[in-house]
Amino acid sequence: MLTYRSINPILNNCLTYALRHLDKYKKQAIRILEFGVTYNMKLAGKMNKGDYDFCNELGRIENSRDDKFYECAIVVGDIDCKDDDIKKLIGELPKF
Repeated sequence: MLTYRSINPILNNCLTYALRHLDKYKKQAIRILEFGVTYNMKLAGKMNKGDYDFCNELGRIENSRDDKFYECAIVVGDIDCKDDDIKKLIGELPKF
């Protein structure tokens, strides 16, 4: 079974770097965000949002009842982005 759990923290760090250096890495940021929109929608469909809490900037999600690790989402930290294409994709990114 293919899983993205192990790579999502790496993608989140790459996304943060790409967003901070958008002049060089806009295409890469767009590809990661497009993946994140699709992946996070699938993830959101599997979870009861009331039972889960977003835990950190790497996308780790824990069950709020038993503190077990469940998934890694694609997340965007507090980055002031002035690019309209990127802002649109960030707006489409399902959040936890």
